[in-house]
Amino acid sequence: MKEQMQKYRGVIVPMVTPIKANGQIDEGAAIKILANITDAGAFPFVWGTTGEAMSFSVAQRKELMRVVKKYAGEVVTYVGITANSFAETVELANYAHELGYDAVVPHLPTYYPLHDALMTRYFLQLADSTEAPIMLYNIPITTGMSIPLPVIEELSRHPRIVGLKDSEMGEERLQQNLNLWKEREDFAFFLGCAAYSARGMLGGAQGIVPSMANLIPGHYQAIVDYALAGDPEMAILNQQICDDVSSCCQKGRTVVDAIPGLKYMLHLAGYCTPEVAMPMAPPDEANRKLIHRALVPMIEKYNLPVRLQPVAATFA
Repeated sequence: MKEQMQKYRGVIVPMVTPIKANGQIDEGAAIKILANITDAGAFPFVWGTTGEAMSFSVAQRKELMRVVKKYAGEVVTYVGITANSFAETVELANYAHELGYDAVVPHLPTYYPLHDALMTRYFLQLADSTEAPIMLYNIPITTGMSIPLPVIEELSRHPRIVGLKDSEMGEERLQQNLNLWKEREDFAFFLGCAAYSARGMLGGAQGIVPSMANLIPGHYQAIVDYALAGDPEMAILNQQICDDVSSCCQKGRTVVDAIPGLKYMLHLAGYCTPEVAMPMAPPDEANRKLIHRALVPMIEKYNLPVRLQPVAATFA
């Protein structure tokens, strides 16, 4: 299973899930967002946190999985498969494997607080219930639980568990991850905290998973390329650009406001509607104005490949 590890690296983009006003998946918008990602040399990750995975039905999740796989071609693809029902999680993992996804990305189920032994049991049973390669996903901000690194170390020895996407903040956690995984040829480490992208890549990470790469994937690809080329100055320069653009929708906002903010930025750029799934809501008028007024100077300052739609002019 782990003999093809070389493909697990680079910029993995947690795709937003574009929907219509009636809540249905917007296939045309998904294709446009996917093309923006793959044209930059990055790889799509469907149904992650940015994709609002836990707010959609199994049927809707399968629908978008089909669309992305159909139009991604031979590009390496990832998909989140966690549901609170273990049976549904396995169903989504097996469906993804049938479609040809290169890895499924499960995080812990929510609601019940799990101790170490239950976390280990959950992921091992999942790995034994599917043929799909598994990329573990640690995201305490939404699950309320941090997967301890000794648990991940044990899980990493399973032949179907190929890597980790860690979105837990903190310098200490980052360094511990790098110390554990940078020399491992059979287990990939992906950095889920976008603000640490350059630091992580320069320190030996295999890839990054930044949500703002839905809009500016090329700048995140530049971080990876410059880091791998041994050019920290240019990697850090592109990190600053990405951080500044991200601040347009993330600064001072929690995840339930930042995701709608990102969707609104994509809406301004002509990719999708600003609609989000319940329980989140699109930005109100005041926040729409703030986001637009923050984004315009970024486009000009950094010559971003973003063309705002006429609707944006109403918030000037």
